[in-house]
Amino acid sequence: TLRLWSKTGELICQYTNILKLNTPIISIQYSGMNKSMNKKYRQGIIALGTLNGLVAIIDVSTGDLIHLLQGHTSQINDMLFTSNYTFLYTVSSDQQIIIWDWKNNVIYKKFKIPNNNAPLYKIALNETNNILLIASNLIYALNIQTFELMTTYTGHNANIKILNFFHHNKSLFYSAAENDKYINIWQTNVQMNKKVQSPIDTLVCHSTPLFISNKHYTPQHT
Repeated sequence: TLRLWSKTGELICQYTNILKLNTPIISIQYSGMNKSMNKKYRQGIIALGTLNGLVAIIDVSTGDLIHLLQGHTSQINDMLFTSNYTFLYTVSSDQQIIIWDWKNNVIYKKFKIPNNNAPLYKIALNETNNILLIASNLIYALNIQTFELMTTYTGHNANIKILNFFHHNKSLFYSAAENDKYINIWQTNVQMNKKVQSPIDTLVCHSTPLFISNKHYTPQHT
């Protein structure tokens, strides 16, 4: 069963047996309602990443399966839509990043991080500064126009499970890893040609953070 809730806790819609596939859903991404979308999808679409590497594109208004994207060979750990909803980015335990033209069920680009042999868990996109972040236990920053690796961020020993840019300042982002009591703060606009970057700040938690909501952060040092 898939349920879609409003921010106020109201149940918007519910779908039962939305996918007749014998595979668990690992990740989910909602496009949100947007007038720029095709009229048919004005209520938005949902991407569901599964254990066996499939990505299901669902029409929120009807619950219909629009496309079943096939290109990964292992579980889909994270996904995101571009701001204009043209492309869907997915990362997987198969170490691949795929950029989908989801409307046409086509792979726009498929690639791997050079010299990375670890599963990929998180993805974040800063379209303003053309930066794509991909995380395993390391964080890789790529140029989204050339897809060249610009720098690598180190500071976690375990798999990274939280990775996001700050809303108020897109030059800053934060990360946290499983079984890790630290939140690392990073800066993207300093020495991007440097091969390895360290965090500009580290916040210590009493336990492993599972979710982080950010409003404002001012670095204490750089």
